[in-house]
Amino acid sequence: MKRVRDLILSASAISALKTCPVLFFFRYILGIRKEDEGEARRIGNGWHEGLDITSTVPETPCKFCAGEKKNDPDCYLCGGEGFVTDPWESIARMLNHRYSPKVPIEAAKKAKERAVIQYALMAYEFVYEDAQDYEVVFKEVPFRIPLIDPRTRRAVPGVFIDGMLDKLIRQSDGTLAVMEHKSTSSDLSPKSDYWNHLKLDTQISLYVYAIQRLQDDGILTAHKIMPDDPPITDVLYDVWRKPQIKPKKLSAADAAAFIKSGEYHGAEFEVSVEDDRLLIDGNGVSFERNKPTKKEPDGAIVFTETPEMFGARLFDAITDDPEHYFCRKTLSRTPEEIEKFEWELFSIYQTISSMTEYESWYHNEHACEDYGKCDFCSVCYDTQCIDPDCPPDGFKCIFSKEDK
Repeated sequence: MKRVRDLILSASAISALKTCPVLFFFRYILGIRKEDEGEARRIGNGWHEGLDITSTVPETPCKFCAGEKKNDPDCYLCGGEGFVTDPWESIARMLNHRYSPKVPIEAAKKAKERAVIQYALMAYEFVYEDAQDYEVVFKEVPFRIPLIDPRTRRAVPGVFIDGMLDKLIRQSDGTLAVMEHKSTSSDLSPKSDYWNHLKLDTQISLYVYAIQRLQDDGILTAHKIMPDDPPITDVLYDVWRKPQIKPKKLSAADAAAFIKSGEYHGAEFEVSVEDDRLLIDGNGVSFERNKPTKKEPDGAIVFTETPEMFGARLFDAITDDPEHYFCRKTLSRTPEEIEKFEWELFSIYQTISSMTEYESWYHNEHACEDYGKCDFCSVCYDTQCIDPDCPPDGFKCIFSKEDK
């Protein structure tokens, strides 16, 4: 098989190869992806973009409209003004965009996911409001650097290392570090294996390696970071543990207390019951009635939290126990580890080249249902052949016909 496109070694591509070569082949050689990105990716992507928006200084030029002849009136970041005025207004527009009626997800799931992102971002800002002891040097910087053959120190033609640095920061002691934002479902306590796993994490090694390459090549001099300055070795890992709580049905007693007071987990709502309609902030809410009693001859009202009520409870849960949901830890790579990683990258390239040449991509059957079922289980279990020009139902090809 002749490779038409450049080979791009991103952290996600390398992870896919290590998980299962067939998974890598489907996703990064054929370009086949699920049409529905799934809840974990949706929330993770929304979280990343939300953090980027909340860290935007008001009056910053819009990254989407800057340089264009005309501002986009439908731009969710700037609202057509050409610059960010209120980051939280941008957050609302971003969530409206991500969870628009066109997105084929159940309405209840949309409401729950957007509430999780919105109120977790609010809790993050509340928790870290007085703890931003660093200066952002730059943020959201993509990189693409040639793969180096460590035997000759020459670039391998048509092979690149690709990624996006969330932030480069200057810490209070003056040292520089890459800041990486992550979302996870894992335990973040100090004894958790989550942190031990990161000692081997490809993405952390890749980011330290990439920033050192950019520094050595003089690309960071615009930020007064010189090639002969001490190499950047640290990553400040900023992690959010996604909440497991979901919207719940209130008991009759809690519903009655809420209807009477309009207060719920520190937030105030306008509540009324009119003509057997429950209105919360002017919106009709579905409810049920329990069996009639002497005290409640019509039956007590019970209903499920609205997205805003769920968000208020979620905000309370996070801010009451921030260490359960948020953690920041500095992780480093030694010069020896970076040198070893450079050889690892080259070894990965050689593996891909060999499999491409002989059209031999093997399965790792032990990874099919680890950490959730693989997107391609049905394809592999049914021994289907994938045609990039006619992907299976529920899949799409991200490559153009010329690149396939």
